[in-house]
Amino acid sequence: MRSELRGWIPFRLRAGTTDCRWLHVGDTRFTDPFFEETIARCMSSPENSFGPQRFTPLSQLPEIAAECDAVEPSAFVFHVSRCGSTLVSQLLALDDSCITLSEVPFFDQLLRARFQPALAEKVNVATLLPAAIRLHARKRMGCERSLVVKLDSWHTGFHAELRALYPRTPFILLYREPAEVVRSHRRQPGMQAVRGVIEDAVFRITPEESAALHWDEHLPRVLAFYYATFLAIARTDPRSLLVPYQPDMVPAVESIARFSGIGISAEHREKMRARAAFHAKRPQENFSEAPPEDVADDALRECIVRYGELERFRVSEARV
Repeated sequence: MRSELRGWIPFRLRAGTTDCRWLHVGDTRFTDPFFEETIARCMSSPENSFGPQRFTPLSQLPEIAAECDAVEPSAFVFHVSRCGSTLVSQLLALDDSCITLSEVPFFDQLLRARFQPALAEKVNVATLLPAAIRLHARKRMGCERSLVVKLDSWHTGFHAELRALYPRTPFILLYREPAEVVRSHRRQPGMQAVRGVIEDAVFRITPEESAALHWDEHLPRVLAFYYATFLAIARTDPRSLLVPYQPDMVPAVESIARFSGIGISAEHREKMRARAAFHAKRPQENFSEAPPEDVADDALRECIVRYGELERFRVSEARV
C-alpha cells in the first residue's frame, strides 16, 4: 500500500466531485456502535486536524486497495433496524480477531451515488465498493481473521448487487416484530423512517405511490419491503440466515458465527455475556426494554402479514 496512505481510509467524496478524501485512523479498532462515531473520534487527531487534507481520484481506489493486506468479508448483516443488529456487531467486535464495520457512511455514499446526476455515471459500484471495503478491513494488529460488515437497513434494496460481488459470503438477515420497530422509531426516528431522506426508489416506491402515502404510512411501507425482500432472499439463497430479535442476543450471535465460520472462544463468549447487559448504542447504560406503546394494527396490516410469512419460513427451514 502507498506509504503516504498507510493508516488512512477513504471516508468522503468532495461535494460535487469524484475526489475522495482520506481520514487518518492509524491502528484504531472500529469498536464504536456506529462507524460515524469512529470518524468523529479520529477527526480530532493531529493528522486530521493540522496540515493539508489528503485527496485522491476515486478511480484510484481499486489500485490502492490491491496493495492492502486486508481481511475478506465473513458476513454481511442486513437488518430491518431496531432489531439488535448494533449489539450483534458490538459483541463480535469484542474479539480482536474480528473486524466489524457498522454502517460505514462511505459505503452508503457509493451505493446511493446513482441517485445523484453528477455521480451516477462516474461511480462504478462493482469495482469501487469492494475496494472501499478492503481498505477499511486492513489488518492493523496482525491477528485479524474475520470481517463482519453491518449495512444500513436500506441497503436491503442493494442485496442483489452485493450478492453478485460476493457470491459465497453469508448474508445475515436480522429482523423484529413490526410494532416493536415502529415504536422505537417513534421515540427516535431513523433516516429510513422519514419520507424523502432516503430515495423512495431504494424501497421500490414509485413517485405516484409516495405522493399518496400519509407521513405515518411511510415506515410501515418500508418495513413491508424489508420483510418481503428478506423472504425472497431466504427462499432462493442458501448462503442466507434468518435471525429474529431476541431479548438475549448472545445465542443469536453464536448462530451467526457458526453460519459464517467465525470462531467464538470461551473467553469471547464470557465477554459477550458481560457486554450484552448494557445498551447497544449507549454502552455506559444498562439495557432495559422500553415500555410497550399502542401501535394501530391498520397501519401495520401488510407488515404483519409479511412478518408472519417470514417467521413461518424460518421455522420450517431452520439452517442452524
